[in-house]
Amino acid sequence: ERRTFKEYLRHIVWGQALARMFLACTRYRDTRARVIVIQAFARMVVCRTAYNVRLGAIVQAQRFSRYTAIMRMVRVSSDAARMIQKAYLDRLTQRKLAAWVTEAQRAATIADNDKLRSLLLCEPPFER
Repeated sequence: ERRTFKEYLRHIVWGQALARMFLACTRYRDTRARVIVIQAFARMVVCRTAYNVRLGAIVQAQRFSRYTAIMRMVRVSSDAARMIQKAYLDRLTQRKLAAWVTEAQRAATIADNDKLRSLLLCEPPFER
């Protein structure tokens, strides 16, 4: 059976349409596969960034907790040192006062007016 030129052209056009459809379908599948890979990469980057932000927040909280614990220990030790220093200075002042009173009584007993005057003119830590 012989075909006419029109039928021949119709088959060529039909074949071209099928070829274009096949190429479009293949192009769509390739593009879709690339889009899926890009979307997966974007999701991975977002998840990793969120994880790093959470991890950074946890690290900052741990550092703050460690810092407050250290500062609490420093404050307790400095308070203890301050109390010890105050007790030492109080004891030293009491000793100086006791020595001053003893010396003033001795000077008053033997009527040493110059010594008594110099003792009465001493500053409060009772330096002699």
